[in-house]
Amino acid sequence: MPNRFSLTGLVIILLLMTVFPALVQAQGPGEAVADPAGSMSTWLDNLIPDGMKTKILFLEQWQWLLLAIIGVVAGLIQKIASHLGGMLLQPLLSRVGQSKKTTEVINSIGKSLGWFASAGIVNSLHPLLKFEGFGNSLMEVAVRGLATIGALLLAYRLVDLISSRLEESAAETDSKLDDQLAPMIRKSLKLLVTTGAVIYLIQSTGEDVMPLVTGLGVLGIGVSLAAKDTFANLFGSITVFADRPFSLGDWVKVGGIQGVVEEIGFRCTRIRTFESSLVSVPNSELVNGVIDNMGQRNYRRFKTLVGLRYETPSEKIEAFTAGIHAIAAS
Repeated sequence: MPNRFSLTGLVIILLLMTVFPALVQAQGPGEAVADPAGSMSTWLDNLIPDGMKTKILFLEQWQWLLLAIIGVVAGLIQKIASHLGGMLLQPLLSRVGQSKKTTEVINSIGKSLGWFASAGIVNSLHPLLKFEGFGNSLMEVAVRGLATIGALLLAYRLVDLISSRLEESAAETDSKLDDQLAPMIRKSLKLLVTTGAVIYLIQSTGEDVMPLVTGLGVLGIGVSLAAKDTFANLFGSITVFADRPFSLGDWVKVGGIQGVVEEIGFRCTRIRTFESSLVSVPNSELVNGVIDNMGQRNYRRFKTLVGLRYETPSEKIEAFTAGIHAIAAS
Protein backbone atom coordinates (compact mmCIF):
# COMPACT_ATOMS: atom_id res chain seq x y z
CA MET A 1 0.00 0.00 0.00
CA PRO A 2 2.77 2.59 0.77
CA ASN A 3 4.29 2.04 -2.67
CA ARG A 4 0.93 2.60 -4.30
CA PHE A 5 0.37 5.92 -2.54
CA SER A 6 3.96 6.98 -3.23
CA LEU A 7 3.44 6.35 -6.94
CA THR A 8 0.15 8.25 -6.83
CA GLY A 9 1.79 11.21 -5.11
CA LEU A 10 4.64 11.21 -7.62
CA VAL A 11 2.19 11.25 -10.53
CA ILE A 12 0.28 14.18 -8.99
CA ILE A 13 3.51 16.15 -8.52
CA LEU A 14 4.61 15.48 -12.10
CA LEU A 15 1.21 16.54 -13.41
CA LEU A 16 1.27 19.78 -11.44
CA MET A 17 4.81 20.60 -12.53
CA THR A 18 4.13 19.84 -16.18
CA VAL A 19 0.58 21.07 -16.67
CA PHE A 20 1.01 24.19 -14.59
CA PRO A 21 4.57 25.42 -15.19
CA ALA A 22 3.61 28.83 -13.83
CA LEU A 23 3.74 27.30 -10.34
CA VAL A 24 7.54 27.34 -10.60
CA GLN A 25 8.37 30.94 -9.69
CA ALA A 26 11.54 33.00 -9.15
CA GLN A 27 13.11 32.93 -5.70
CA GLY A 28 13.69 36.63 -5.19
CA PRO A 29 10.84 39.00 -4.32
CA GLY A 30 9.77 41.22 -7.17
CA GLU A 31 11.61 39.15 -9.77
CA ALA A 32 9.92 37.91 -12.94
CA VAL A 33 8.40 34.47 -12.96
CA ALA A 34 10.76 31.90 -14.37
CA ASP A 35 9.92 30.31 -17.69
CA PRO A 36 10.58 26.55 -17.38
CA ALA A 37 9.81 25.98 -21.04
CA GLY A 38 12.38 28.60 -22.06
CA SER A 39 15.05 27.16 -19.76
CA MET A 40 14.38 23.65 -21.01
CA SER A 41 14.48 24.90 -24.60
CA THR A 42 17.94 26.39 -24.04
CA TRP A 43 19.11 23.16 -22.42
CA LEU A 44 17.65 21.19 -25.32
CA ASP A 45 19.46 23.34 -27.90
CA ASN A 46 22.79 22.55 -26.27
CA LEU A 47 21.91 18.85 -26.10
CA ILE A 48 20.83 18.31 -29.73
CA PRO A 49 23.71 17.16 -31.97
CA ASP A 50 24.16 18.90 -35.30
CA GLY A 51 23.43 15.66 -37.15
CA MET A 52 19.82 15.70 -35.94
CA LYS A 53 19.19 19.23 -37.23
CA THR A 54 18.85 18.09 -40.83
CA LYS A 55 15.33 18.30 -42.22
CA ILE A 56 13.14 15.36 -43.16
CA LEU A 57 10.11 16.59 -45.07
CA PHE A 58 9.22 19.86 -43.32
CA LEU A 59 10.66 19.17 -39.83
CA GLU A 60 14.12 18.56 -38.46
CA GLN A 61 14.98 15.09 -37.17
CA TRP A 62 14.98 16.13 -33.51
CA GLN A 63 11.53 17.71 -33.94
CA TRP A 64 10.11 14.45 -35.28
CA LEU A 65 11.67 12.57 -32.37
CA LEU A 66 10.44 15.04 -29.77
CA LEU A 67 6.97 15.08 -31.33
CA ALA A 68 6.80 11.30 -30.98
CA ILE A 69 8.00 11.51 -27.37
CA ILE A 70 5.36 14.13 -26.54
CA GLY A 71 2.70 11.90 -28.10
CA VAL A 72 3.81 8.89 -26.05
CA VAL A 73 4.02 10.92 -22.83
CA ALA A 74 0.59 12.46 -23.46
CA GLY A 75 -0.87 9.00 -24.03
CA LEU A 76 0.68 7.62 -20.85
CA ILE A 77 -0.48 10.61 -18.82
CA GLN A 78 -3.98 10.18 -20.26
CA LYS A 79 -4.10 6.56 -19.09
CA ILE A 80 -2.61 7.32 -15.67
CA ALA A 81 -4.81 10.34 -15.02
CA SER A 82 -7.92 8.43 -16.11
CA HIS A 83 -7.13 5.61 -13.70
CA LEU A 84 -6.21 8.04 -10.94
CA GLY A 85 -9.39 10.06 -11.49
CA GLY A 86 -11.47 6.88 -11.26
CA MET A 87 -9.74 5.95 -7.99
CA LEU A 88 -10.33 9.37 -6.46
CA LEU A 89 -14.01 9.33 -7.47
CA GLN A 90 -14.77 5.90 -5.99
CA PRO A 91 -15.95 7.40 -2.65
CA LEU A 92 -18.42 9.55 -4.60
CA LEU A 93 -19.70 6.44 -6.39
CA SER A 94 -20.33 4.69 -3.06
CA ARG A 95 -22.33 7.70 -1.85
CA VAL A 96 -24.60 8.12 -4.90
CA GLY A 97 -25.16 4.37 -5.37
CA GLN A 98 -23.41 1.90 -7.63
CA SER A 99 -25.93 1.64 -10.44
CA LYS A 100 -24.81 0.95 -14.00
CA LYS A 101 -25.46 4.50 -15.22
CA THR A 102 -23.78 6.26 -12.28
CA THR A 103 -20.76 3.96 -12.65
CA GLU A 104 -20.49 4.89 -16.32
CA VAL A 105 -20.71 8.60 -15.48
CA ILE A 106 -17.99 8.32 -12.82
CA ASN A 107 -15.75 6.41 -15.24
CA SER A 108 -16.39 9.05 -17.92
CA ILE A 109 -15.36 11.79 -15.49
CA GLY A 110 -12.10 9.91 -14.91
CA LYS A 111 -11.54 9.56 -18.66
CA SER A 112 -12.31 13.25 -19.14
CA LEU A 113 -9.71 14.16 -16.53
CA GLY A 114 -7.26 12.00 -18.48
CA TRP A 115 -7.93 13.87 -21.71
CA PHE A 116 -7.64 17.22 -19.89
CA ALA A 117 -4.30 16.15 -18.41
CA SER A 118 -3.13 15.01 -21.84
CA ALA A 119 -4.09 18.39 -23.28
CA GLY A 120 -2.16 20.10 -20.47
CA ILE A 121 0.95 18.01 -21.21
CA VAL A 122 0.88 18.86 -24.91
CA ASN A 123 0.21 22.51 -24.11
CA SER A 124 3.22 22.63 -21.77
CA LEU A 125 5.68 20.75 -23.96
CA HIS A 126 4.84 21.82 -27.51
CA PRO A 127 6.82 25.13 -27.23
CA LEU A 128 9.95 22.95 -27.10
CA LEU A 129 9.28 21.98 -30.72
CA LYS A 130 9.79 25.62 -31.79
CA PHE A 131 7.03 25.46 -34.35
CA GLU A 132 6.22 28.74 -36.05
CA GLY A 133 3.18 30.01 -37.88
CA PHE A 134 0.88 27.26 -39.06
CA GLY A 135 2.67 24.52 -37.10
CA ASN A 136 2.24 26.35 -33.80
CA SER A 137 -1.42 27.06 -34.57
CA LEU A 138 -1.91 23.40 -35.41
CA MET A 139 -0.51 22.33 -32.04
CA GLU A 140 -2.80 24.76 -30.24
CA VAL A 141 -5.77 23.33 -32.11
CA ALA A 142 -4.59 19.84 -31.11
CA VAL A 143 -4.54 20.91 -27.45
CA ARG A 144 -8.07 22.26 -27.68
CA GLY A 145 -9.11 19.14 -29.56
CA LEU A 146 -7.88 16.87 -26.75
CA ALA A 147 -9.71 18.97 -24.18
CA THR A 148 -12.84 18.94 -26.34
CA ILE A 149 -12.74 15.14 -26.54
CA GLY A 150 -12.72 14.99 -22.75
CA ALA A 151 -15.60 17.44 -22.52
CA LEU A 152 -17.59 15.52 -25.14
CA LEU A 153 -17.13 12.21 -23.33
CA LEU A 154 -18.39 13.75 -20.12
CA ALA A 155 -21.28 15.57 -21.81
CA TYR A 156 -22.40 12.47 -23.70
CA ARG A 157 -22.43 10.39 -20.53
CA LEU A 158 -24.36 13.08 -18.64
CA VAL A 159 -26.90 13.14 -21.47
CA ASP A 160 -27.21 9.35 -21.19
CA LEU A 161 -27.73 9.69 -17.43
CA ILE A 162 -30.46 12.31 -17.89
CA SER A 163 -32.12 10.18 -20.56
CA SER A 164 -32.02 7.10 -18.35
CA ARG A 165 -33.71 9.05 -15.56
CA LEU A 166 -36.40 10.14 -18.02
CA GLU A 167 -36.84 6.54 -19.19
CA GLU A 168 -37.28 5.38 -15.60
CA SER A 169 -39.90 8.08 -15.01
CA ALA A 170 -41.63 7.20 -18.29
CA ALA A 171 -41.77 3.53 -17.31
CA GLU A 172 -43.83 4.48 -14.24
CA THR A 173 -46.55 6.19 -16.32
CA ASP A 174 -49.42 4.46 -18.10
CA SER A 175 -48.73 6.14 -21.43
CA LYS A 176 -46.27 4.40 -23.71
CA LEU A 177 -45.52 7.56 -25.70
CA ASP A 178 -43.19 8.71 -22.93
CA ASP A 179 -41.01 5.67 -23.67
CA GLN A 180 -40.32 7.10 -27.15
CA LEU A 181 -39.75 10.66 -25.92
CA ALA A 182 -36.58 9.89 -23.92
CA PRO A 183 -34.58 8.56 -26.94
CA MET A 184 -35.62 11.62 -28.96
CA ILE A 185 -34.38 13.92 -26.18
CA ARG A 186 -31.09 11.98 -26.03
CA LYS A 187 -30.49 12.40 -29.77
CA SER A 188 -31.36 16.11 -29.67
CA LEU A 189 -29.06 16.87 -26.72
CA LYS A 190 -26.13 14.95 -28.24
CA LEU A 191 -26.61 16.80 -31.53
CA LEU A 192 -26.62 20.11 -29.64
CA VAL A 193 -23.46 19.20 -27.70
CA THR A 194 -21.64 18.06 -30.85
CA THR A 195 -22.59 21.26 -32.70
CA GLY A 196 -21.25 23.37 -29.83
CA ALA A 197 -17.97 21.40 -29.82
CA VAL A 198 -17.51 21.86 -33.58
CA ILE A 199 -18.13 25.61 -33.31
CA TYR A 200 -15.63 25.82 -30.43
CA LEU A 201 -12.94 24.00 -32.45
CA ILE A 202 -13.51 26.28 -35.43
CA GLN A 203 -13.28 29.31 -33.15
CA SER A 204 -10.05 27.96 -31.64
CA THR A 205 -8.35 28.25 -35.03
CA GLY A 206 -8.78 32.02 -34.83
CA GLU A 207 -11.58 32.12 -37.35
CA ASP A 208 -14.58 34.34 -36.71
CA VAL A 209 -17.55 32.05 -36.25
CA MET A 210 -20.16 34.78 -36.73
CA PRO A 211 -20.01 34.62 -40.56
CA LEU A 212 -20.33 30.85 -40.21
CA VAL A 213 -23.34 31.18 -37.92
CA THR A 214 -24.87 33.78 -40.26
CA GLY A 215 -24.20 31.53 -43.23
CA LEU A 216 -25.78 28.62 -41.41
CA GLY A 217 -28.80 30.82 -40.75
CA VAL A 218 -29.15 31.71 -44.43
CA LEU A 219 -28.50 28.09 -45.37
CA GLY A 220 -31.04 27.02 -42.79
CA ILE A 221 -33.70 29.18 -44.44
CA GLY A 222 -32.97 27.59 -47.80
CA VAL A 223 -32.92 24.12 -46.31
CA SER A 224 -36.17 24.76 -44.46
CA LEU A 225 -37.86 25.77 -47.71
CA ALA A 226 -36.48 22.72 -49.49
CA ALA A 227 -37.26 20.38 -46.60
CA LYS A 228 -40.60 21.75 -45.49
CA ASP A 229 -42.06 18.24 -45.47
CA THR A 230 -39.33 17.14 -43.04
CA PHE A 231 -40.12 20.02 -40.68
CA ALA A 232 -43.83 19.29 -41.06
CA ASN A 233 -43.15 15.72 -39.95
CA LEU A 234 -41.04 16.99 -37.03
CA PHE A 235 -43.79 19.28 -35.79
CA GLY A 236 -46.22 16.45 -36.44
CA SER A 237 -44.27 14.23 -34.04
CA ILE A 238 -44.40 17.00 -31.42
CA THR A 239 -48.16 17.22 -31.93
CA VAL A 240 -48.52 13.45 -31.57
CA PHE A 241 -46.60 13.52 -28.28
CA ALA A 242 -48.63 16.47 -26.99
CA ASP A 243 -52.09 15.34 -28.14
CA ARG A 244 -51.54 11.58 -27.65
CA PRO A 245 -54.13 10.25 -30.12
CA PHE A 246 -52.66 6.78 -29.63
CA SER A 247 -50.03 4.90 -27.65
CA LEU A 248 -47.50 2.24 -28.47
CA GLY A 249 -49.25 -1.08 -28.94
CA ASP A 250 -52.60 0.45 -29.99
CA TRP A 251 -54.46 -0.89 -33.00
CA VAL A 252 -55.08 2.10 -35.28
CA LYS A 253 -56.52 2.83 -38.71
CA VAL A 254 -54.92 5.67 -40.68
CA GLY A 255 -56.28 6.10 -44.17
CA GLY A 256 -56.16 2.68 -45.76
CA ILE A 257 -53.60 1.35 -43.26
CA GLN A 258 -54.40 -0.50 -40.08
CA GLY A 259 -52.15 -2.26 -37.63
CA VAL A 260 -50.34 -1.96 -34.29
CA VAL A 261 -48.18 1.10 -33.49
CA GLU A 262 -44.57 -0.01 -32.91
CA GLU A 263 -42.50 3.19 -32.94
CA ILE A 264 -42.98 6.96 -33.04
CA GLY A 265 -39.98 8.82 -34.47
CA PHE A 266 -39.02 12.32 -35.57
CA ARG A 267 -40.11 11.80 -39.17
CA CYS A 268 -42.63 8.99 -39.16
CA THR A 269 -44.62 6.50 -37.12
CA ARG A 270 -44.13 2.80 -37.83
CA ILE A 271 -47.18 0.54 -37.86
CA ARG A 272 -47.05 -3.25 -37.98
CA THR A 273 -49.90 -4.46 -40.19
CA PHE A 274 -51.77 -7.70 -39.69
CA GLU A 275 -49.94 -9.05 -42.74
CA SER A 276 -46.74 -8.63 -40.65
CA SER A 277 -45.41 -5.83 -42.87
CA LEU A 278 -44.01 -2.61 -41.37
CA VAL A 279 -45.50 0.62 -42.74
CA SER A 280 -43.91 4.04 -42.11
CA VAL A 281 -46.54 6.79 -42.00
CA PRO A 282 -45.26 10.42 -42.11
CA ASN A 283 -46.25 12.28 -38.96
CA SER A 284 -47.64 15.18 -41.01
CA GLU A 285 -50.24 12.79 -42.45
CA LEU A 286 -51.15 11.64 -38.95
CA VAL A 287 -51.79 15.22 -37.85
CA ASN A 288 -53.81 16.17 -40.93
CA GLY A 289 -55.57 12.82 -41.37
CA VAL A 290 -58.25 10.87 -39.53
CA ILE A 291 -57.00 8.40 -36.92
CA ASP A 292 -59.32 5.60 -35.84
CA ASN A 293 -57.92 4.21 -32.58
CA MET A 294 -59.36 0.73 -32.30
CA GLY A 295 -57.42 0.15 -29.09
CA GLN A 296 -59.54 2.73 -27.22
CA ARG A 297 -62.88 1.04 -27.86
CA ASN A 298 -65.19 0.32 -24.93
CA TYR A 299 -66.74 -2.59 -26.82
CA ARG A 300 -65.55 -4.68 -29.71
CA ARG A 301 -68.06 -5.87 -32.26
CA PHE A 302 -67.86 -9.59 -32.95
CA LYS A 303 -69.82 -11.02 -35.85
CA THR A 304 -70.01 -14.76 -36.40
CA LEU A 305 -72.33 -17.52 -37.53
CA VAL A 306 -73.54 -20.24 -35.16
CA GLY A 307 -74.78 -23.42 -36.77
CA LEU A 308 -77.75 -25.25 -35.27
CA ARG A 309 -79.28 -28.57 -36.05
CA TYR A 310 -82.81 -28.47 -37.42
CA GLU A 311 -84.12 -30.61 -34.59
CA THR A 312 -82.82 -28.18 -31.90
CA PRO A 313 -85.72 -27.30 -29.56
CA SER A 314 -86.86 -23.68 -29.67
CA GLU A 315 -86.60 -23.46 -25.87
CA LYS A 316 -82.86 -24.11 -26.00
CA ILE A 317 -82.40 -21.54 -28.77
CA GLU A 318 -84.25 -18.90 -26.74
CA ALA A 319 -82.22 -19.77 -23.61
CA PHE A 320 -78.98 -19.50 -25.60
CA THR A 321 -79.85 -16.07 -27.04
CA ALA A 322 -81.00 -14.86 -23.61
CA GLY A 323 -77.65 -15.90 -22.17
CA ILE A 324 -75.79 -14.00 -24.92
CA HIS A 325 -77.84 -10.86 -24.20
CA ALA A 326 -77.12 -11.21 -20.48
CA ILE A 327 -73.37 -11.44 -21.15
CA ALA A 328 -73.49 -8.36 -23.41
CA ALA A 329 -75.52 -6.41 -20.86
CA SER A 330 -73.04 -7.16 -18.08
